Amino acid sequence: MGIVQATLKPQFDYVRQAAEGVPILIADDSPVSRRLLVAVLANWGYKVTAVSTGTEAWKALQAPNGPRLAILDWMMPGLSGPE
Repeated sequence: MGIVQATLKPQFDYVRQAAEGVPILIADDSPVSRRLLVAVLANWGYKVTAVSTGTEAWKALQAPNGPRLAILDWMMPGLSGPE
């Protein structure tokens, strides 16, 4: 294990413990950005839901047990991030 890896490992373990099973929504119309965010956040332990439009994001957030944490693209089809 390199010096950087050894230094960062405890911090990543803490992130994984804090994030384990926490629902999060990713709303991005770029498939590349969406996949990257899903991969990173799932690796950290989050329970990720990913959508590609603002309308889908709104529906997911309004669901009875929907995620309360979201990463939203600023401009998307349907509703944009600020709306």
